[in-house]
Amino acid sequence: MLPFIVSRNAQLNQEFGFFPTAPPHAQGGLFELRTYQLKPGTLLEWESTWRRGIEARRKFVAPVGAWFSQIGRLHQTHHLWQYPDLQTRKELRQKAWQIDGWAETVSKTSKLAETMDSFIMSPLSFSPLK
Repeated sequence: MLPFIVSRNAQLNQEFGFFPTAPPHAQGGLFELRTYQLKPGTLLEWESTWRRGIEARRKFVAPVGAWFSQIGRLHQTHHLWQYPDLQTRKELRQKAWQIDGWAETVSKTSKLAETMDSFIMSPLSFSPLK
């Protein structure tokens, strides 16, 4: 495998207390992992804002979990969501924008981030989630 590895990194993360990790909700579907590189010193503000606004998203989809970095690349947060398919993801995200509090949460937290990434992942054939 060595010729195919271009880079690698390791990170130790801690779960957010207000956003407990849950097992995946069903087999199959897809997962979205969102990662935010925060500006140094803004983690507590990000957490406080998300703590208030996350209920708008939970009305439509239950999160799998959310974590922040402790070792490795610091000032990062990650959250993981599960959807049956991309169309459902799109529809549920659009509905969340209609709920009071979600647009404000996104507006405030996006100002705290230097970069934002979204990865769509599908369980492999040998995964117990398939």
